[in-house]
Amino acid sequence: MIWALIFFFIALPSTLLAPDTSLPRLSFRINATQEIVISWPDAAGGFVLEEASALGSPTLWKAVALPPQRVGGEFSVALKGGRNNNLSKC
Repeated sequence: MIWALIFFFIALPSTLLAPDTSLPRLSFRINATQEIVISWPDAAGGFVLEEASALGSPTLWKAVALPPQRVGGEFSVALKGGRNNNLSKC
């Protein structure tokens, strides 16, 4: 199965001039039930994983229904494919 992942980061206009090193590093893997597991360090608090069924103008982002689980120093969310995801600062 081919997974198409599109991730966007929302940044304040003042941070568009230089890379924002405060954004958490995301990791991705496929679990045994063929879900995409998105993880980021739990030290990077105050972020919410969002999803959109389609990208367009405007794109309507909403919080992912499943809350992230804290495991081994990371927040993780397991998702089915077919959605576009965004990690946004609260």
